Amino acid sequence: MKFLSLLLLGFFAVAPASLLATEQLAPIGSESDFIELTLAQDVILNGNLVTGNQSSIQKATAKIISVNPYNSLDMSLCSGTLIASDVILTAAHCFLKRAPGRVSFSSDDNIDSIVSENIADFVVHPNFKLKKAKSLLGIKLNDMDTENDIALVFLKEKLPAFLTPALLPPKGYSIHSSPLIILAGFGKVSQSDSVSIFKKPLNFTLAKISDAGNSKIKITGKKNICSGDSGGPIYGKVERSSKLVVLGVHSFGNCSDSAQDTKVSDYTNWILLEIEKFRSTQDI
Repeated sequence: MKFLSLLLLGFFAVAPASLLATEQLAPIGSESDFIELTLAQDVILNGNLVTGNQSSIQKATAKIISVNPYNSLDMSLCSGTLIASDVILTAAHCFLKRAPGRVSFSSDDNIDSIVSENIADFVVHPNFKLKKAKSLLGIKLNDMDTENDIALVFLKEKLPAFLTPALLPPKGYSIHSSPLIILAGFGKVSQSDSVSIFKKPLNFTLAKISDAGNSKIKITGKKNICSGDSGGPIYGKVERSSKLVVLGVHSFGNCSDSAQDTKVSDYTNWILLEIEKFRSTQDI
């Protein structure tokens, strides 16, 4: 299980600032097509470092450090997406034998410029499943799979208003395989990356979706995800807006040319229900 969780820790690479300004990244809809949960608020392999020119990515993408409650030295890194001022969307497998201990956001000159350790609670999808490999030797991507790999982290206090949560797609939102999308995360930029995974900056890359059926999104190509990117987002561009819509949650990949995300639109109702439950406990 420990070996499997390492492979699932996340993955991918980033792209240059100029790419976001090109016409290649076409809008997937207008702001009114998606769900905004804000309250009084306005990877990557072969990718690029996120800078101020991609501030929308910085303002919505979180780094999550999870800790084993029985061993404080047993930690892991995942990425996530801010979807409300106190709610972060991520992957369920990030919390195998661990619980979220800290979330942070980056700026141009500081990898962890906004840090919160005020975790109120977290919830993983009740039907999350991890398919185990038959052998731990010579394991390949096709030897494992996940189901319902999605989770939420709730904070005790709202984050600063200048952070901009991503929009949610409505239930059943159809994802087309042709438009370019954004992959983002705090993971390794190559399999041989020797920099401590906990010190990785936020990166992003542009990629194409190869398939989006059965609650899963598949991405193939040399621009992909790697360790530390798990839980991070697939973003779509919103028409005439600086906001982003989160289409997928990174589930697993092979740090090379293949990855799988959980399709967010199939879980929108579950997300809204869990947020409502959390809000009700805060009002008591």
